[in-house]
Amino acid sequence: MKRKKLIFAILIIFLFSSGLFIQGQDYDVEIQATWGSSGDDFAYSLAVTSNNLFLAGYTNSFAGVGAFLAKFTLSPFNVVWSRGIGITSSAFYDVAIDIANIFAVGYAFIDKSDRPVIIKFDQTDGSILWAQYLYIDPIEQHGRAFSITTLGDYYCLSGFLITKKEIGGIFACFDTDGKLNTRYSFFFSTSSDETFYPYGIASFSSNLFLAGNTSDITMRGFIAKYDGTSLLVKTTPDSALQNITSIAVDNTGNLYITGQYSNSILLAKFDSNLNVIYTKIIQVTGNEIGYSIALDSSNNIYIGGRKGAQPDQAILVKLDNNGNIIWCKSWGGAGDEGIYKIRVDSNSEVHAAGFSGDINKPLNDIGCSVSTISVVFSPISIAGHVLHSTSFKPSILKISGNLNSPVNNEALYLKISPVVTTTACPPILLRVNEIEKINNVLSLNQILYFSLFTSISITFLFSYMIISNRRKIKWKKQQ
Repeated sequence: MKRKKLIFAILIIFLFSSGLFIQGQDYDVEIQATWGSSGDDFAYSLAVTSNNLFLAGYTNSFAGVGAFLAKFTLSPFNVVWSRGIGITSSAFYDVAIDIANIFAVGYAFIDKSDRPVIIKFDQTDGSILWAQYLYIDPIEQHGRAFSITTLGDYYCLSGFLITKKEIGGIFACFDTDGKLNTRYSFFFSTSSDETFYPYGIASFSSNLFLAGNTSDITMRGFIAKYDGTSLLVKTTPDSALQNITSIAVDNTGNLYITGQYSNSILLAKFDSNLNVIYTKIIQVTGNEIGYSIALDSSNNIYIGGRKGAQPDQAILVKLDNNGNIIWCKSWGGAGDEGIYKIRVDSNSEVHAAGFSGDINKPLNDIGCSVSTISVVFSPISIAGHVLHSTSFKPSILKISGNLNSPVNNEALYLKISPVVTTTACPPILLRVNEIEKINNVLSLNQILYFSLFTSISITFLFSYMIISNRRKIKWKKQQ
C-alpha cells in the first residue's frame, strides 16, 4: 500500500511540475507596419534601439525626394519624424547608429554624377550634421555605396566607382566627425578593369571583409579581406552563382555570406582567412534569393529575402551554425513583398526591412530543404590606390507618409519574436521577451515554476494522505 502511495505521489508531482515545461520555441510576428504614400517606397535597411526604429531607403512618393530616413517608436508604433534628401536621384542602402546619431550610406546626384555618399544625422530631429562623397580624381564619375559597418570608432562603407579611366570596388572608413581614414580607404580593381560590387561589408578585430559580385563572367562572385595593410581577394568562376548580397561575421571571426545560386538561396561559411568551411543552398520554390544575413548570440544563422510565389513573398530562414535548417517562414499577401535587410538583437528578435503592398498578414511555416554544394574560391591579383572625400550640403525636406495604408509598394517593417508553448491547462503561448530577456530561454523561470508547482503538488499530496488517514481512523472506530 505504501508503495502505491509513493508511485501516486511521484505521478502527481510530475504532472503538476511539468505543466509549465517548455515544449518548443517558435517565432511569430510581434509588429508589422508599412510606411509611404502614393508612389513606390522601399526600406532597404534599418537600425533599432530599445524603443526606436530607423528605416532608410528610397521613396517615389514625394516630389524632389529620393533617399529617405524615418524614425519610429516601437511601443506604441508611431512615426516620430521622416526626412527626405532633396535630390531626386538618390537613395540610402544601409544605416548604422551610435548612441545619438545615424550614419546613412547610398548615393546622390552631385556635380553631374551619382556619387557614393555617407551622411550623418542627429537621432533627435533628423537634422544633417555632415555629408561626404567619395571620388578618385576630381572629374565626372559614377558610383554608389551599398553597405556600412563599424570598425572601432570608425564607420566603414563599401561600394564602387566608375571613372573615364578606371572602374572598381571601394571601401572607406570615416570617423564621427566625417574625416576619412586613408589607411582604411581603398579603390581596388584588376588589370582588365572589372567592376567589383561589394554589396556587403563586415569587420572583426582590425580587419574589414567584403563580399559581392563582379562584372566579369569568369569571376561571378568574390570575398575579400583587408587587414590595414594588404587586400586579399578570392573569386569563383562558378556559373551557377548568380549573386552574393550580404556578409556577416560571428564572434570568432568566421564569415557567412548569402545570395543566390541556381535560383536558390546561397549560404556559405568561411574562416577568417577566406577558406571555405561549407557551401549550401536552401530550396523553397526554386526561385528565391537571400538579401541579408545575420547571426544571434548563439551563432544561429538568419537569412532574409524573397521567394517567387506569384506574387513574391518575403522569406525568413533560421539555421544552426552548421547550416542545418531550424525553420523556414514566409510573410505576404496579395501584393509583392520582400525583405532587404535583417538585424537580430540580443533577445534573438528579428527586425526586418523591405517592401510590401499589403499588411496584417500571418507568418507562415513553409517547406524548405538544404543541400551541400561545392564552390571553389581562388585568390586573384588586385591593384588599387587611395580614395578621397569631400563635403557637400544636401537640402533636407520634411515628408509625411502614411502608416499601414499601402497603396503601391511601401516601406515594410517586421518585428519577429521568439515565442514558447507551454502545456499548462489550457495550453499557453508566451512571447519570450515578456518573460525575460533571453539568451538562456526561461531557464530561471523553469526553476521557479518547477519549485512552485512542486510545492503545490506536495501540499495536495499531504492533504490527500491526511484525509485518507482520517477516513481509516473513522472506519476503525466504527468497527
